[in-house]
Amino acid sequence: MAFIFALQSTISISGYILGRVKINILNQINSLTRAIEKANGVVAVLDGVDVDSGTASEIGCACARGKPILGFRSDFRLTGDNESCTVNVQVEYFIEKSGGKVVTNLSELKAELKRMFR
Repeated sequence: MAFIFALQSTISISGYILGRVKINILNQINSLTRAIEKANGVVAVLDGVDVDSGTASEIGCACARGKPILGFRSDFRLTGDNESCTVNVQVEYFIEKSGGKVVTNLSELKAELKRMFR
């Protein structure tokens, strides 16, 4: 979804371009939703000062469909609403509700992937 932000300046030039881009974005969102529905689970990269809003919505979508979610955060900066949380409390809640967890290093990620997706 990162390309959406790169197109932001182009989008505002004309309604025609806006309409075409909006349809492409909606098609991409539908494709992502179908991919989540078909997947055995989701691995979400949670790096950044705050979790990307697209990633957060995909976590919610996966949780609502009963898919296990594994969050990976290698970023050392504090984030979220509460210092006791690794990420935004709602994001962490949906990951844990799905049966997953947030991990912070590659060896932990590998071990959890084996555990969750045997």
